[in-house]
Amino acid sequence: MNEKPKILIIGAGVSGLSAGIYAQMNGFQTTIYEMHNIPGGLCTAWRRRGYIFDGAVRYLAGVNPNTKSHQLWDELKILQDTLIHYYDEFVCIEGRDGRKLHL
Repeated sequence: MNEKPKILIIGAGVSGLSAGIYAQMNGFQTTIYEMHNIPGGLCTAWRRRGYIFDGAVRYLAGVNPNTKSHQLWDELKILQDTLIHYYDEFVCIEGRDGRKLHL
């Protein structure tokens, strides 16, 4: 019997999960190791001092079908059933001097 080549992936963040999916799409057997109890890496939320920090929002670049990087999301079918609202402003960062950077 011909066994599939095997790949071990460290980390179940978006990169590790994507690598696993692409490897399987190309005939590899994959095992993903993650040190936390949930996958997602930096695309997860955490609590600190009574606040919830959602680290995922900054990693959702390219979800708009009109962008070049949308191909990744489309190929991996990660967001196929997810309703996404597109806003004119993605984020506003305010410095200590009061100046703002709008993205």
